[in-house]
Formats: sequence, structure tokens, C-alpha cells
Amino acid sequence: AGLRLDIAEGAYAELKENKGAFAIKKGDIQNSQLYHRIHNTTADEKMPPPESNLSLSEIEKKLLTKWIEQGAEYKPHC
Repeated sequence: AGLRLDIAEGAYAELKENKGAFAIKKGDIQNSQLYHRIHNTTADEKMPPPESNLSLSEIEKKLLTKWIEQGAEYKPHC
């Protein structure tokens, strides 16, 4: 889909298929598609998608939610 969450520029960019929407909107979970998708149970909207055979734990979801609420700052890996 062309979405890059591994780099800040891609994650903060406006979504091409949905003008005015963002994968991550710093400090704003309601306008962050990442938040909605990790909490969604619909197969078409859920992230990660069911066919990946991957899932996020409730702790991971809470951590991502808190990270977005606190400004979603990307830091380099050590």
C-alpha cells in the first residue's frame, strides 16, 4: 500500500488514499489510523492483517496508544 511506518516521514504523511487522514497524528489517537487499525476487529481494517498470522498483545496496543498520545517521537535504534 506504500505506507511506511518504519520511518517518521512516512508515518506522519497524509494517506494517499484518504485525504486528511494520517497513519500517525502526533498526540491525537482519534485522527491516527494506526490507533484505529490496531484496535479494529474487522478483517479488512485490522492491523496486522489476519493473513499475516501476526497479532499484537493488549500490552503492545496500550504501548502504541500511549506513544501516539505522547507525541509519537521516532528515535534511532541503538
